[in-house]
Amino acid sequence: MYRGIAQDGCGDASRAMTHERCRRMVEIQKALGYMPFPGSLNMTLDKPFDYSQPHIEADLLNPKTNRDWTGDWKPATFRFWPIKVNGVACHAVLPKGKTRPELFLEVYAPVRLRDHGKEFSIAHAQAGWKVTKRFGSERHPMMRLEPCR
Repeated sequence: MYRGIAQDGCGDASRAMTHERCRRMVEIQKALGYMPFPGSLNMTLDKPFDYSQPHIEADLLNPKTNRDWTGDWKPATFRFWPIKVNGVACHAVLPKGKTRPELFLEVYAPVRLRDHGKEFSIAHAQAGWKVTKRFGSERHPMMRLEPCR
């Protein structure tokens, strides 16, 4: 269990998700099974996030040049960890091959998490999730996880 405090971001996730008729939001919906809120929540945690936990990978289109929303986009692999933030099923996200400050966490969710306050309780959720669909290629296998009910 982690405790997190919301941090302001620079708006890149919102711009990427709403670029070209919300293309990235649709890609995320196909990979994760829900339409994400158009943006992400950045948090500072009370201890380092355990990125060794089970996760899924999905290729999403990404600008070839950082923050160049008008240029060419290419596939980039993103890793997603199923978590619960204040009880809301969502995903921690990290582009494959990238690192973050050890207490930083970026979250995609189906709702605007900032409406739930500025302080959050975060837990790994894979034990309460099930695989409902497998897709992608052998090189880039993907699966859809949904909360067990």
